[in-house]
Amino acid sequence: MAILQHKETIKFDKAIYVGSAILDVSKTFMYDFHYNVMKNKYNNKIRLLYSDTDSLIYNIRTFNFFNDIRYDLFPENHKNQPGYFKDEMGGKVLKEFVSLRPKLYAYKTENNDEVKKAKGVKKYVINQHISIKDMDFIQSNKHVVHSKAMNKLVLSGNDDKRYIAYEHYKFKK
Repeated sequence: MAILQHKETIKFDKAIYVGSAILDVSKTFMYDFHYNVMKNKYNNKIRLLYSDTDSLIYNIRTFNFFNDIRYDLFPENHKNQPGYFKDEMGGKVLKEFVSLRPKLYAYKTENNDEVKKAKGVKKYVINQHISIKDMDFIQSNKHVVHSKAMNKLVLSGNDDKRYIAYEHYKFKK
């Protein structure tokens, strides 16, 4: 005997299309800011280290970054207003930064505060078992990951959100 069931109605109560549209608009703003503002201002003195839907982390070689951007990027009349950039670090300067993929990164500030983020991993695992030195080790060995006694692979350089075509100019021939 076989029983076949199917739903009579389907309820579309999640606005997936809205999320997709917001993500596309965010990408447009982020790319526009990167190429038309930051690249124009710093030319070859800037290197993008990390990007996500709503964040960019740069390595910028300049005498005083905060004097460079004070009025251009963070005008006082847009402070704490949605849709505008803000300094998430509160003026602190990064001393070290390691990122293996989106939502997996660690950094150390100039006063040695260490922050580690790994989406989908419990905080106690991150705080007790992973240090920025673990990530440095992986990074210095071209992302060769050795999983030891963990059920979940935390430090992986596998980025499944981006794809570089085989004939891309960055690939060595």
